[in-house]
Amino acid sequence: MKEELEIKYMPSSFSARLMDNWHPYTQDNKYANECVEKFDEFLIGCSTLNKKGEAQILYKFRAGLRDDLQIELLVEKAMS
Repeated sequence: MKEELEIKYMPSSFSARLMDNWHPYTQDNKYANECVEKFDEFLIGCSTLNKKGEAQILYKFRAGLRDDLQIELLVEKAMS
């Protein structure tokens, strides 16, 4: 039912507009938890994207973080 409603009422450009809004977002001088909150909001809005879209979103999230946090994420991933 949810998918049918999304197809019927969600504009086809919705995902593209979300990506356009997310693309310039970077951590800059914000705390990491602020970035995570923003990312969660964005991810909820993009819940209709396929797996390829999800991978792009995660990549963009990581790329928007400061270098030290990007490295920490990569180290955590390598250790798990």
